[in-house]
Amino acid sequence: MALMTIRGLGLTGRLWPLDFDVQAGEVLAIIGPNGSGKTTLLRGMAGLGSDSGQIMLTGTPLNALTERTRARLIGLMPQNCSSAWSLSVREVVALGRLPWGDPGHTQIDIALTRTGLDALAERAIDRLSGGEQARAWLARVLAGTPQLLLADEPVASLDLRQQHEVLKLFREQAAAGSGVVIALHDLSLAARYCDRLLLLSEGRLIAIGRPDEVLQADRLRAVYGIDLRIANVGSKPMVVVD
Repeated sequence: MALMTIRGLGLTGRLWPLDFDVQAGEVLAIIGPNGSGKTTLLRGMAGLGSDSGQIMLTGTPLNALTERTRARLIGLMPQNCSSAWSLSVREVVALGRLPWGDPGHTQIDIALTRTGLDALAERAIDRLSGGEQARAWLARVLAGTPQLLLADEPVASLDLRQQHEVLKLFREQAAAGSGVVIALHDLSLAARYCDRLLLLSEGRLIAIGRPDEVLQADRLRAVYGIDLRIANVGSKPMVVVD
């Protein structure tokens, strides 16, 4: 079932109009070189900066929803998050409940547990490592229980173990019925954990489909401008730079 339907979404000079759907229960990765439009697309999907096209969310035009309703349905985790105050981790996560107007203690506790931050709940956010901070901001989004979760490079500051743990968490989120859209640079991680990939280049949609359909060597050479090949690890493609 299509959770979000996008038709003609674009931003002059940055993103050419493009059409695709996001299914409930799937993890969709947006991939492409730096400057290809990944962040612009995510912001457009959240209703923050497009000048063309229509977005339908659960059958309703996105621009017909109130800001509060939109914030309840869509959780956005930007690439760079920070706090102007030295809030505790629990206080940061509690910000995810603002659209609901309730303390949401249960949702906050669940989000802390899922991101492995129980023991750090009372620690000041600015006293954490970069990877711990990234997980705290992800927990803030999870505490809002969104139907659609958008995350821009959510594993960029994480070590190898944490990357896999967070991506498994996204898979769990999708398995529970949410739609998950993440921007990723690591193509092999995208192939392993995502149901579909959407490849952008210079603001244009190049391909969308299963990882094995999108990760074609000739196509990636043209987009990334580097010599590479595709190897298979089990049933998943892996990109190898020669």
